Amino acid sequence: MFKRQLFMVGVLSVLLIQPAFAEAIEQIPQVKEGKRGSVVAKIPRLSEIDRPATNIKDFLSQSSIPNTQSPVQVTGVRVNSTNTGIEVILETKEGEKLKPTSSNQGNTLITDISNSQLALANAKEFRSDNPVAGISAVTVTQIDANSIRVTVTGEVGVPKIELFDSDEGLIFGLTPVASTAQQPPTLQSPTEEKPTQENQPEKPAVSTDEPIELVVTGEQDGYTVPEA
Repeated sequence: MFKRQLFMVGVLSVLLIQPAFAEAIEQIPQVKEGKRGSVVAKIPRLSEIDRPATNIKDFLSQSSIPNTQSPVQVTGVRVNSTNTGIEVILETKEGEKLKPTSSNQGNTLITDISNSQLALANAKEFRSDNPVAGISAVTVTQIDANSIRVTVTGEVGVPKIELFDSDEGLIFGLTPVASTAQQPPTLQSPTEEKPTQENQPEKPAVSTDEPIELVVTGEQDGYTVPEA
């Protein structure tokens, strides 16, 4: 009885070990040698075998997951007046890493900034209404986990934009489109006013019914009375 159990254990061990051994043999590179094409297994050395990771640090280093760059934190937003309009400042220490992409929609300028997060102290978004004549609104919002959107709406047209990098962060220089009501009126050359009949002085009318009095003056040399 004991021998039979021992025999069964040995058979099971062979059945279990054989597939694993065959799989290990298949992973070993084979090299053909000899004139008749006989195959000889090339057993690698211990130093040539890749050892599995034994801790978390080694496992992460061997992982195929790429190391993504952490998003840039925008900690504040400010709007300042300039000689030509306004400037919107996204406050961050990594302003040079922000890559904005702008597009137009009607009178609105839309700028999306990837790989960035809005981390304001007391609000989830920023908004400024009518910061200057010609611009009705400026908003800065988080549109997804790693993207910020800056929108600037003009009153009569899309504002002009210039981008600057500084120690404060990323600066948007915005110039609004002036409306026709804001443009100064054109100067016209003065024209000489011609007199009208109402402005002309009236001439005195001459009446033909009144008699004309003529006065004649002269000298007399003498007067001789003839005899009667």
